This record gives sequence, C-alpha cells and structure tokens, in this order.
Amino acid sequence: MAFLFVPIAPSTHSDDDDDRLFRAAERRHFALFGNMKKLPPTARNFLIKMIERQRDDDENSDHASVENVTSAEDAAVADAPETPAAASATLQTYSSWKVLLDMNFCRRRLSKRRISITLMSRLTKSDNDIADEIDGQFRIVFTDELIGVVRGFLSAYFEGSATEIIASLDNVESWAGVRPRVSAATGRRQLLAGGILRKLRRFRPKKSSCLVGLIDVDLYPDDESESVAGESSFEKACAVVSVTSIERSVRRQEVESGDRAEMIGNAVFILLRVLTHEICHLYGIEHCVSFQCSMNESNSIKQAVAQPFLLCPVCLRKILKIFRFDVAGRYRKLQDIVADITGRYPSRYWESIQRSLTKNLQLLE
Repeated sequence: MAFLFVPIAPSTHSDDDDDRLFRAAERRHFALFGNMKKLPPTARNFLIKMIERQRDDDENSDHASVENVTSAEDAAVADAPETPAAASATLQTYSSWKVLLDMNFCRRRLSKRRISITLMSRLTKSDNDIADEIDGQFRIVFTDELIGVVRGFLSAYFEGSATEIIASLDNVESWAGVRPRVSAATGRRQLLAGGILRKLRRFRPKKSSCLVGLIDVDLYPDDESESVAGESSFEKACAVVSVTSIERSVRRQEVESGDRAEMIGNAVFILLRVLTHEICHLYGIEHCVSFQCSMNESNSIKQAVAQPFLLCPVCLRKILKIFRFDVAGRYRKLQDIVADITGRYPSRYWESIQRSLTKNLQLLE
C-alpha cells in the first residue's frame, strides 16, 4: 500500500490575514461605527485599533460621569453625590447620531463648518495680560493673544473648520426670558442659561454652523439646580459658557498652590476643555457612555478636568463624518498647538494630553 506524503508549508502571516481580521472587527463594531467602507483605510484601521485599546484601558479604570458640565463651586455643591452616567445618558451610536441629524434637518447647517464665538458683557479684547485683578479677584481678559490661541486650538480640534470672533453682545440681563436670580446656596447673581440660548440663536451668522457665547456671570440651568459652567442647545445651534465659573475654580487653586503662572495656564486649559465639550454638543454629539471620552458627563469642573480631553473612537467617528480630516494630520496639528500653548501658558494638565496624542499617533504608524 503506497502512501502519498504531501509537505505542509510552514504557517505564515500575510496582509490578507490582517484584512480579514479588520473586516471581522468592522462587523463586530458595526453597531457603534456604522458602515466604514467610505472611510480612508488609515482612518478605518485606526478606529478599530483605538476601540480595542480603549476597551483594555477602560477595564483598568473607573468610568463614572453625570449630567451636564456643572460648576459645583461651593462645598455644599461640590460634596453632592455624583450620579453615574448610565442613569441619565443613553448610548448614542454613529447610526443614531446620523438619525438625529436627519430628524432635525440640519446637515446643511453643519456642512458650513464654521464656529462663531461672541464675547458677552464685560469680556472685551485687551492688549494687557490675560490675567487681571477686578475687585481684588483674578479675572480672565480676552487679549488678542488669547483669542488667537482659542481660535487656533478649536481649528485644530475640529480640523477642517474655521473659528471666528463676532461682535460682542451687551446688556444680556435685559433680554426677554433671561431670568436673573440670587443663588440661595452661594449668594451669587445668576442668569438662566436657557433664556440666553433662546435669544442668542438670533445672532448666529448665516455662514456659521454654530455660535458660542462667553459670559462673565454665573449660569443656572433650571429652578431646581444650582449652577452650570456651560449649556448648549443642538436645536438652537448655540451654547453659552460661564467664564466666571472657570475663574472661581482656578482661584481656589491659587490659594492652594500660590503659583499664579500655573493658575493662568489652568484657566486656559479649562476654558478650552469646556468649549470643545459644548461645541461637540452643537454638532449633535450627546454625552458619551461608550468609553472614557471628552464627551463624558460631569457635575463639576474638577471632574470634567479629570476626564479625557480627546474624543473616544465612537465620537471621533462622528466629527470625522462632518469635517473629513486626515486623522494623523489632525493629531499632529494638535500636538503642535498644545506645545505652543504650554510654552505660553504652562499647566500640568497639558502633559497628559501630549501623552495621549503620542499614543494615538503611534497607533497610526
């Protein structure tokens, strides 16, 4: 009886094997990412690698977040129990995000890819240092240099967009629907954020996809809540951010550390952190419960700062659809501008951002 011996070639790993693995991963993550066939291969592969890495990272850390970016500036508010994100937020996949855009007939608006910012009340341009003393307290002054930093950072974070500063708006407290009150907990004067948004929408330039107002007064979201650092409305295409909340947050740091330069750097960091979060809302991105992400909810500035500054792969997929940027190019631009900001306004917070950017660029290699 004859036997036929057929030599078996040693197992090798080919590019086809990698393709099959990525196609399997695409099918596995279709619910989160939708159809990625139209994405450039580099972006598609990066999102898959990123989601696998982030799942590993999230297994080793606690991910708790809460409703709204609120400014729990006082001990009574800061010590309030935090609510898990799952209790108030639902999962927004890429597909459900697209449905939201279609339901609101806003794709034409978002395609303009222009972000407008207005300085409200006493927040005016100045050639002086960005830190000033008003009534004996630290205040942020929007100098030409700081405005340039804000525009540059937002243009890199939302790569493919343009950021403009439009005319300042005054006498906000006289607007109809803007109900002032004195906080029972803090004794500070506050304005109803929703009332400002209803009026602010009228000032959005037609060429802009959204408008953000920076105001130097505390905000409150409703009669039952204490205060918020920022509030946005996707339907109204506008947001308002309380610079006063940011100033108060860093004033406490000055008391603790006594380092004024770091306090200024921290104020710039927190300002950009809150701005990017609220602008993402204006592009239809809801609070994220998928991974650790810039779009996680928070109930204090302290908690918001502790969360990632960069977007998770699911939220990145959404802005990639709108702005159609080169992923590696966006991260390199962010690296450059973060290095520039660190040189001007040093803050320990930027170190973790640089590490995250480096890790993401390594995934793209």
